[in-house]
Amino acid sequence: VGVERAEIVSAVRRGEMAEVTVRFDADLVAVTRDAEGTLIAGSESDATQSHDIWTFSRHLRSDDPAWLLIETDSAD
Repeated sequence: VGVERAEIVSAVRRGEMAEVTVRFDADLVAVTRDAEGTLIAGSESDATQSHDIWTFSRHLRSDDPAWLLIETDSAD
């Protein structure tokens, strides 16, 4: 449904690698649909709160600006 907050909780450099850890607080809707698109589990109108920690990494000398997701965890 939406991200309430995204906050950097740490940023470290390990040699030529950078790691950034972000906390995400969001309202999510989870549903399961069959092959025809019919809702078989979950609810589109009942969002639940989610609190997650994601860690991203990238090589500092790389020409590629993309960050790689290397770890996820739930937050309190």
